[in-house]
Amino acid sequence: MGIGGALALLLCVFCAPSSAAQTSAAIEGDWVGGSNLFQNPVFIHFRFAPTKTGIGGVTNVQLWRAINRPLTNVRFESSRVHFEFPSTTGVPFTGDGELKDGVIQGTIRRGDQAGKFHLIRVAKVSRQLYNKYVGAYQFPDPKQAGKTQLNLITYGSLGHLRWVNLETGDTTALFPVSDDKFFFASSV
Repeated sequence: MGIGGALALLLCVFCAPSSAAQTSAAIEGDWVGGSNLFQNPVFIHFRFAPTKTGIGGVTNVQLWRAINRPLTNVRFESSRVHFEFPSTTGVPFTGDGELKDGVIQGTIRRGDQAGKFHLIRVAKVSRQLYNKYVGAYQFPDPKQAGKTQLNLITYGSLGHLRWVNLETGDTTALFPVSDDKFFFASSV
Protein backbone atom coordinates (compact mmCIF):
# COMPACT_ATOMS: atom_id res chain seq x y z
CA MET A 1 0.00 0.00 0.00
CA GLY A 2 1.37 3.39 -0.97
CA ILE A 3 1.47 6.54 1.13
CA GLY A 4 -1.84 7.72 -0.35
CA GLY A 5 -3.48 4.41 0.51
CA ALA A 6 -2.13 4.47 4.05
CA LEU A 7 -3.34 8.04 4.53
CA ALA A 8 -6.78 7.15 3.18
CA LEU A 9 -7.02 4.19 5.55
CA LEU A 10 -5.93 6.30 8.53
CA LEU A 11 -8.44 8.96 7.56
CA CYS A 12 -11.18 6.34 7.47
CA VAL A 13 -10.23 4.88 10.83
CA PHE A 14 -10.05 8.20 12.65
CA CYS A 15 -13.11 9.75 11.01
CA ALA A 16 -15.34 6.67 11.37
CA PRO A 17 -18.11 6.54 13.93
CA SER A 18 -17.41 5.00 17.32
CA SER A 19 -18.37 1.39 17.92
CA ALA A 20 -20.14 2.32 21.17
CA ALA A 21 -23.65 2.03 19.72
CA GLN A 22 -23.72 -1.63 18.74
CA THR A 23 -27.16 -2.10 17.22
CA SER A 24 -27.87 -3.63 13.82
CA ALA A 25 -28.00 -0.06 12.47
CA ALA A 26 -24.26 0.12 13.23
CA ILE A 27 -23.50 -2.10 10.22
CA GLU A 28 -26.32 -1.09 7.84
CA GLY A 29 -25.14 0.44 4.59
CA ASP A 30 -22.26 -0.01 2.15
CA TRP A 31 -18.86 -1.29 3.22
CA VAL A 32 -15.78 -1.79 1.01
CA GLY A 33 -12.41 -3.32 1.63
CA GLY A 34 -10.21 -6.24 0.77
CA SER A 35 -9.50 -9.89 1.41
CA ASN A 36 -6.56 -12.23 0.90
CA LEU A 37 -8.63 -15.43 0.69
CA PHE A 38 -7.08 -17.75 -1.93
CA GLN A 39 -3.74 -15.87 -1.43
CA ASN A 40 -4.82 -13.24 -3.95
CA PRO A 41 -5.78 -9.74 -2.74
CA VAL A 42 -9.25 -8.73 -3.95
CA PHE A 43 -11.58 -5.75 -3.58
CA ILE A 44 -14.81 -6.62 -1.74
CA HIS A 45 -18.11 -4.76 -1.37
CA PHE A 46 -20.86 -5.54 1.14
CA ARG A 47 -24.25 -3.89 1.58
CA PHE A 48 -25.95 -4.72 4.88
CA ALA A 49 -29.68 -3.93 5.04
CA PRO A 50 -32.52 -4.55 7.48
CA THR A 51 -34.96 -7.37 6.70
CA LYS A 52 -38.24 -8.45 8.31
CA THR A 53 -36.32 -10.95 10.42
CA GLY A 54 -33.06 -9.11 11.12
CA ILE A 55 -30.19 -8.19 8.80
CA GLY A 56 -29.45 -9.28 5.23
CA GLY A 57 -27.86 -7.72 2.21
CA VAL A 58 -25.68 -8.48 -0.80
CA THR A 59 -22.00 -8.81 -1.60
CA ASN A 60 -19.94 -8.13 -4.71
CA VAL A 61 -16.54 -9.74 -5.20
CA GLN A 62 -15.87 -9.77 -8.91
CA LEU A 63 -12.82 -12.05 -8.85
CA TRP A 64 -14.79 -14.68 -6.89
CA ARG A 65 -17.67 -14.43 -9.40
CA ALA A 66 -19.92 -13.24 -6.57
CA ILE A 67 -22.07 -10.46 -8.02
CA ASN A 68 -25.07 -9.30 -5.97
CA ARG A 69 -24.94 -12.53 -3.97
CA PRO A 70 -27.45 -12.51 -1.10
CA LEU A 71 -25.99 -12.42 2.39
CA THR A 72 -27.54 -15.04 4.67
CA ASN A 73 -27.31 -15.88 8.36
CA VAL A 74 -26.16 -12.32 9.07
CA ARG A 75 -25.73 -11.74 12.79
CA PHE A 76 -24.49 -8.72 14.68
CA GLU A 77 -24.07 -9.24 18.41
CA SER A 78 -22.12 -6.85 20.60
CA SER A 79 -19.27 -6.02 18.20
CA ARG A 80 -19.16 -9.43 16.45
CA VAL A 81 -20.36 -9.81 12.84
CA HIS A 82 -21.17 -13.11 11.06
CA PHE A 83 -22.32 -13.55 7.44
CA GLU A 84 -22.55 -16.19 4.74
CA PHE A 85 -23.06 -16.11 0.98
CA PRO A 86 -23.20 -18.77 -1.75
CA SER A 87 -20.31 -19.55 -4.10
CA THR A 88 -20.24 -20.99 -7.60
CA THR A 89 -18.74 -24.22 -6.19
CA GLY A 90 -21.67 -24.92 -3.87
CA VAL A 91 -19.45 -24.46 -0.79
CA PRO A 92 -20.57 -21.21 0.87
CA PHE A 93 -18.33 -18.38 1.99
CA THR A 94 -18.55 -17.67 5.74
CA GLY A 95 -17.16 -14.64 7.49
CA ASP A 96 -16.63 -13.75 11.13
CA GLY A 97 -15.33 -10.37 12.16
CA GLU A 98 -15.39 -7.61 14.71
CA LEU A 99 -16.50 -4.00 14.34
CA LYS A 100 -13.99 -1.74 16.04
CA ASP A 101 -13.35 1.95 15.40
CA GLY A 102 -15.45 1.95 12.23
CA VAL A 103 -13.67 -1.02 10.62
CA ILE A 104 -14.88 -4.62 10.40
CA GLN A 105 -11.93 -7.05 10.43
CA GLY A 106 -11.94 -10.81 10.58
CA THR A 107 -11.61 -14.14 8.82
CA ILE A 108 -13.45 -15.34 5.73
CA ARG A 109 -13.59 -19.00 4.72
CA ARG A 110 -14.74 -21.21 1.90
CA GLY A 111 -14.39 -24.86 2.81
CA ASP A 112 -10.90 -25.53 4.18
CA GLN A 113 -9.45 -22.27 2.84
CA ALA A 114 -9.30 -19.19 5.06
CA GLY A 115 -8.12 -15.62 4.69
CA LYS A 116 -8.41 -12.23 6.33
CA PHE A 117 -10.81 -9.46 5.36
CA HIS A 118 -11.41 -5.84 6.33
CA LEU A 119 -14.29 -3.50 5.52
CA ILE A 120 -14.55 0.28 5.82
CA ARG A 121 -17.91 2.04 5.95
CA VAL A 122 -18.88 4.12 2.93
CA ALA A 123 -20.57 7.36 4.01
CA LYS A 124 -24.13 8.00 2.89
CA VAL A 125 -24.06 11.13 0.77
CA SER A 126 -26.56 12.76 -1.55
CA ARG A 127 -26.42 11.95 -5.25
CA GLN A 128 -26.51 15.73 -5.83
CA LEU A 129 -23.21 15.98 -3.96
CA TYR A 130 -21.63 13.55 -6.45
CA ASN A 131 -22.78 15.77 -9.33
CA LYS A 132 -20.57 18.55 -7.93
CA TYR A 133 -17.47 16.37 -8.38
CA VAL A 134 -18.23 14.87 -11.81
CA GLY A 135 -16.07 16.43 -14.53
CA ALA A 136 -12.61 16.71 -16.07
CA TYR A 137 -9.56 17.59 -13.97
CA GLN A 138 -5.85 18.18 -14.59
CA PHE A 139 -3.56 16.66 -11.96
CA PRO A 140 0.24 16.78 -11.75
CA ASP A 141 1.95 13.91 -13.57
CA PRO A 142 3.72 11.90 -10.85
CA LYS A 143 6.43 10.80 -13.31
CA GLN A 144 7.20 14.12 -15.04
CA ALA A 145 7.75 17.30 -13.03
CA GLY A 146 5.85 20.29 -14.40
CA LYS A 147 3.54 18.15 -16.57
CA THR A 148 -0.12 17.43 -15.97
CA GLN A 149 -2.45 14.58 -16.92
CA LEU A 150 -6.11 14.81 -17.88
CA ASN A 151 -8.41 12.90 -15.52
CA LEU A 152 -12.14 12.30 -15.36
CA ILE A 153 -14.42 11.85 -12.36
CA THR A 154 -17.59 10.02 -13.42
CA TYR A 155 -20.08 7.47 -12.07
CA GLY A 156 -19.09 3.85 -11.45
CA SER A 157 -21.12 0.64 -11.63
CA LEU A 158 -21.88 0.58 -7.88
CA GLY A 159 -23.43 4.05 -8.06
CA HIS A 160 -20.43 5.79 -6.53
CA LEU A 161 -17.82 7.95 -8.23
CA ARG A 162 -15.03 6.59 -10.43
CA TRP A 163 -11.68 8.21 -11.25
CA VAL A 164 -10.24 7.65 -14.75
CA ASN A 165 -6.81 8.78 -15.94
CA LEU A 166 -7.60 9.59 -19.57
CA GLU A 167 -3.96 9.30 -20.64
CA THR A 168 -3.05 5.95 -19.06
CA GLY A 169 -6.47 4.32 -18.78
CA ASP A 170 -5.98 3.70 -15.05
CA THR A 171 -9.29 3.69 -13.20
CA THR A 172 -10.63 2.98 -9.72
CA ALA A 173 -13.73 3.68 -7.67
CA LEU A 174 -13.92 6.63 -5.29
CA PHE A 175 -15.88 6.15 -2.06
CA PRO A 176 -16.97 8.89 0.36
CA VAL A 177 -15.91 9.06 3.99
CA SER A 178 -17.79 12.36 4.34
CA ASP A 179 -19.24 15.06 2.09
CA ASP A 180 -15.76 16.28 1.10
CA LYS A 181 -13.40 13.36 1.75
CA PHE A 182 -13.06 10.32 -0.52
CA PHE A 183 -10.77 7.32 -0.78
CA PHE A 184 -9.70 5.18 -3.74
CA ALA A 185 -11.00 1.60 -3.81
CA SER A 186 -7.46 0.48 -4.59
CA SER A 187 -6.25 1.94 -1.29
CA VAL A 188 -8.27 -0.46 0.86
